[in-house]
Amino acid sequence: MRFVVADPGHPPRWIPQAERFVFWKVEVRPRLVERPDHPIDIYLYPEDRAFVASEWLPDDPASLPIVLLESYH
Repeated sequence: MRFVVADPGHPPRWIPQAERFVFWKVEVRPRLVERPDHPIDIYLYPEDRAFVASEWLPDDPASLPIVLLESYH
């Protein structure tokens, strides 16, 4: 699985494969919005930052799925 962060005003940030587990545990998991279909109160998340995740599956089954993390702050 690959992670890419979409942050308004910045180019997409691809997380290196070697850093993905630490990135998930430290940055994403505590800030992951569980119900993105409801209003997001960023003040409920560490450092007033939250992520909404979506999975993108490649056409090529040999390629890794991509998790797009939309950043809210």
